[in-house]
Amino acid sequence: MAKKYGKKSINGFTLIEVVVVVCIIAILSSIGAYSFGKVQANTRDSQRSSKLTIISEALEKYYSQNGEYPSCAHMTADAYTISIQTLKDIDLDVLSTPSDPSGTNSFACSTPTTDKFGYIGGGSEYTLEYFSESDKNAVSVKSSHS
Repeated sequence: MAKKYGKKSINGFTLIEVVVVVCIIAILSSIGAYSFGKVQANTRDSQRSSKLTIISEALEKYYSQNGEYPSCAHMTADAYTISIQTLKDIDLDVLSTPSDPSGTNSFACSTPTTDKFGYIGGGSEYTLEYFSESDKNAVSVKSSHS
């Protein structure tokens, strides 16, 4: 704003105007960061869901070939071992959660976390689980044979 004091004019913003602009930018940045975090969590949940669908199909194929589902010990083995012996030709990236390094096995014989899939069962039935970041609940996929 230009203000005249005597014969000189002073150009610039007042302190109040600068504070208001900084506050607006801070509010918009906070909203953007929160929204971005939610989008990332939903994306990771979607990846977990699609990976469990692929694994579930591979487990059903295993059942049709062997008459039973693999034990928890088989599912928690090294990812390479699983892809060669148990769930033949499965992509190693499918066995890891989005937050684990690719190529590692993220299965545990317990309740799921954001870093682990849960596998309970073997023999005649199984339950696959993952922890949803967006709604903070465990999501289950059960075997088709029980």
